[in-house]
Amino acid sequence: MRKSFIGSLALHLLFVIVMIVVGYAKTDVPRPLPEVTKVKLIRPKPVPVQQVKPSDEFKVPETQKPLESPKPKKTKEKKPEKKVEETKDKKPRSTEPVPKELKGEAGTLKLQQTGFDYDFYLALIQSKIERNFRPPPGVRGEIMATIGFVILRDGTVSAITMVQSSNNLLIDQAAERAVRAAGKFPPLPAQYEQGQLGINFEFVVNPSTRS
Repeated sequence: MRKSFIGSLALHLLFVIVMIVVGYAKTDVPRPLPEVTKVKLIRPKPVPVQQVKPSDEFKVPETQKPLESPKPKKTKEKKPEKKVEETKDKKPRSTEPVPKELKGEAGTLKLQQTGFDYDFYLALIQSKIERNFRPPPGVRGEIMATIGFVILRDGTVSAITMVQSSNNLLIDQAAERAVRAAGKFPPLPAQYEQGQLGINFEFVVNPSTRS
């Protein structure tokens, strides 16, 4: 019985060894390689490189200069205009004095000279002459006649003359009669230094027709 056990064990060992050997042999057997397909590679044609023209080249932008703020213009200060000083020696132009005039109902009394400032005396002369002036009736339109005369220091009337005729004899005679009829006037004012006073009396007929 012992021999049979040993024989059985030997058979098992042998079987195990065989299996190990077979398994090892399977692992060492090289597997067949797959078929290789040959591929013919075509070399691509070279692509021509285009030359870049200088104008097409990328230009590096120049750095811009910083903008300068405009400088404020200096405004010239206006110097005050110097007033032209009048020289002390230069005197203002003196206007020549104009002889006085006094208007009334019959006409206008005009002095022949300046320097007589006594209006009351002139008003007396005018009033007295107007009372004696009687122009002829029926005269149409404005007509003037001027009589000149001189009053002496004592008031006497002298040098009666026709300065401007009215071209109407009746009116000229009426104007002259008015002066002569006045007769003698009061003496000239004592403060008046000159010895006589020249007067022109402009008689006006129909003064209401004046424009």
